[in-house]
Amino acid sequence: MIILFSTLWGFLIFNLDRYIVSSMRTSDNIYKNIIKAIPRVLIGVFIAITISKPIEVTLLSDEISNYIENQKSLKISELDSRHGTSILNLDFRKDQIVNSYNEKLSIQENYYNEYKCECDGTCGTQIRGRGVECFSKKKKYEDYIKQMNFEREQYESLLSENSNERKKLVELHKKRNEELEATFSYGFFNQLKILNEIDNYSIYFILFLFIFIELSPIVTKLFSSNGPYDSLLMSEINQYRIEYLKSVDDLNNERLINKKMNELNVKNELHSKQLEIERNMNEIVLERYEEIKQKLNTKISRN
Repeated sequence: MIILFSTLWGFLIFNLDRYIVSSMRTSDNIYKNIIKAIPRVLIGVFIAITISKPIEVTLLSDEISNYIENQKSLKISELDSRHGTSILNLDFRKDQIVNSYNEKLSIQENYYNEYKCECDGTCGTQIRGRGVECFSKKKKYEDYIKQMNFEREQYESLLSENSNERKKLVELHKKRNEELEATFSYGFFNQLKILNEIDNYSIYFILFLFIFIELSPIVTKLFSSNGPYDSLLMSEINQYRIEYLKSVDDLNNERLINKKMNELNVKNELHSKQLEIERNMNEIVLERYEEIKQKLNTKISRN
């Protein structure tokens, strides 16, 4: 498919260039020749740009790929850094919540040890049994247990909230990453856009090379004197013009003759119609005369 398209494209460009050069007629007036060459030069530059861009994309495909990969890595790094900071903040907040709860668990454990130690008589008042100090520390421990039940609910709620936020942030990061990946496509028009962003002088070299190739036949034709081929071509053109004008004159003459003949036929037809009408009118008048004459004769005979 690519080979067929390339062949058709080359055939089209070749014949277009051939027509541009062959249709250019030079004269002895250089200024007229330049004016004639201006539209052909513009078309040639347009063709050169059209041809050079696909070739530039093909020749600089490695540079374009590297540029796309570098830009992709840069954008992904910025995205990872932005979302990574938010995720680290959530992890740090989780660690704070866990450490705070563990500290409260340690305090609970200390209250329990103080309560058991006092009641066993191994510390504090050193009196074994259920004394005032034992009941006081027991009450302190049990009150703290009630407080820890509320703290545990808060702890689980905060962890769940933190986990949900982290999950949403990770999903958002994944979605943004996929969207970012999709923006860096290797389509032809995207490569053309990237090609203009690459600071590479070879782009202009290829472009100017094709402009030179396209314009060199036009410039050569512009400043070259007429040769045998041009004379032969002009002779053929003049012969064609003569035959064309002769055929046009013959056609005009034939049309004029046909027009005259049609006018004559119309006049003859009108004249014949007029004669027919006059003849009919005479017959009608004669019949009317005979009728009146007969009536008069009849009237006279009665008298």
